[in-house]
Amino acid sequence: MAAPKAGAPSYGAVSSTLFAQLQNECECQICFQLFNEPVTAPCGHSYCRSCLARSYDHSDKCPMCRTSLPPLSYFRWQRANRALTAVIEAALPDLAAERAAAVKEEELALLEHVPIFVCTSAWPGIKSYLHIFEPRYRLMIRRALETPDKSFGMVLPVRNGGADAVNEFGTMLRITSCQMLDDGRLILETIGTHRFRLVERSVVDGYNVGKIERVDDVGARPPITGNQELTTHQLMQICLDFIKTLRAGSAPWVIERLNRTVGEIPTNAHDFTWFAAEVFPVEDHVKVALLQITSVRERLRLIVFWIEQIRSSWWYSRGCTIM
Repeated sequence: MAAPKAGAPSYGAVSSTLFAQLQNECECQICFQLFNEPVTAPCGHSYCRSCLARSYDHSDKCPMCRTSLPPLSYFRWQRANRALTAVIEAALPDLAAERAAAVKEEELALLEHVPIFVCTSAWPGIKSYLHIFEPRYRLMIRRALETPDKSFGMVLPVRNGGADAVNEFGTMLRITSCQMLDDGRLILETIGTHRFRLVERSVVDGYNVGKIERVDDVGARPPITGNQELTTHQLMQICLDFIKTLRAGSAPWVIERLNRTVGEIPTNAHDFTWFAAEVFPVEDHVKVALLQITSVRERLRLIVFWIEQIRSSWWYSRGCTIM
């Protein structure tokens, strides 16, 4: 006779043998724990919904019998197996409660840290379109979609800084649209909400997470009284004139695409700095310096400095366009 597993004595109405058999039948063969929201594949095998989704990150075959499974979206909308759920709740209530508490604890632990996508540049108020195909980031985005704000952080890797080096400053992105492809890849539309400084970083299930501090602009500087410095309005006008020059040398379809993706040119200086960061022909590893500057005027000064550098470049006289 099989030895009863831990917790069996509390189920007086169920024999030790039946208890062990029930526990084995109600165990996910991916995580080897009691089912949590079990879904059943067409082949007849059942798994935790989240476990099966992670399995799709590596293969679309059933982990047990290797039968080809339908697209992941099939299970995304499928209801949990009510028969299995009823058996677990009726015959294994204590273990079911323990499992639910453990899942809740894991979810709360994930909420304590912000998921960090190490990939590209992103800016507040600017849309970003992302194709998520790496298994670790597919998992990260699925988890982000389950949170109330559906957000994650975006940071650039540090150039020549090693595989694990990332920039200290980044932008929080909120997912506004998500399309899941049949093979589990994700197409995202996001928008930047605010900047952050990465205070602490660790790795969970292959992707970065961290504790962050929000970065906002400080109060405006006192009005300029001398004539040594340009006003904020003058700095912005230099940038606007430069953008007009770039657009004049670009094909109409490029301008149309630019308007669709980043929108019209903002009229206020704060939003304009992030628009300029998105469209200016400067390397991302250079532009990322804008994220740590907490003054609109200082950001404009840096952008004007880049304009002066671009205008002095040999290739600028040959014609520069926005691409």
